[in-house]
Amino acid sequence: MARVRKKPKSRKPHKTRKGRSPDALRNRRASIRKTVAWQSTQYFVLLLIVTIGLFGFYYIWQHNVISNMIINVENKLIRTASGYGLHVKNIEISGHDRTSEEEIFNSLGIFPGEPIFEIDMEGAYERLHALPWIKQVSIERHLPSTLFVSITERVPLAIWQHDNALRVIDREGNIIPYQNTKDFSDLFMVVGEGAQTHAQTLIAMLEAEPNIQSKVVAGIRVGNRRWNLLMDNGIFVNLPEENPFAAFREFSELERRHNILQKGLRVIDMRLPDRLILQLEKTDKKQRARRDKRT
Repeated sequence: MARVRKKPKSRKPHKTRKGRSPDALRNRRASIRKTVAWQSTQYFVLLLIVTIGLFGFYYIWQHNVISNMIINVENKLIRTASGYGLHVKNIEISGHDRTSEEEIFNSLGIFPGEPIFEIDMEGAYERLHALPWIKQVSIERHLPSTLFVSITERVPLAIWQHDNALRVIDREGNIIPYQNTKDFSDLFMVVGEGAQTHAQTLIAMLEAEPNIQSKVVAGIRVGNRRWNLLMDNGIFVNLPEENPFAAFREFSELERRHNILQKGLRVIDMRLPDRLILQLEKTDKKQRARRDKRT
């Protein structure tokens, strides 16, 4: 009896747990290695570019390459402008009142005939800004041959008495370096430390009550916290630290209704919100005699 040979079964490729063949895994690993190698090359190239850029920037900065280029361009522009006749012929000044034109021209340091692009604008600005009355200044070139100088001057607000010295101050409380304060004897006087920085607020309060404002001689800053007002008849009005505007309105109303400044008082103390304290002037004969003996 003949034997029947069975057909051998075809061998199927071995699969991993995830169902992938060894060839697929090898291909995937090779692809990953190529990707990593390519990314490493990119990082290296990027690092090289950054290093070259930093070195180039350092070289330019160290050797003032850009500054020298700008200076060369400016010099060429100046020579070109001079060749086309761009020289200063007119200087127009506006906005000045207390500062004379002679002072402005001397500080400006620019003269007709100079090349208009060769002017030291920054130096001219600094010299003008150093003048006592000048608060702001602008200088503009108007081609072909004109300079415009626009000035804003300080506005004197008050006379500040401090440390046995008198100084003129502006609205911001800045000292105007002007020596002769007698020229401003009509200005209101503030006295004491910190008075200069609060003067504008005080004067605004006084202006709200014009019938009283004309009778106030000076404002005295106490402890840099509050004000005492000296009236033209020698009476002191002590205002509170909190809400002095309301207290001053109340004082103005008292004067309007009762002429409180004509009642023989020495001090009107309004520092307490719920009461008014009045100190009488000492005028009897015995007290005057004692005072005369002391003097």
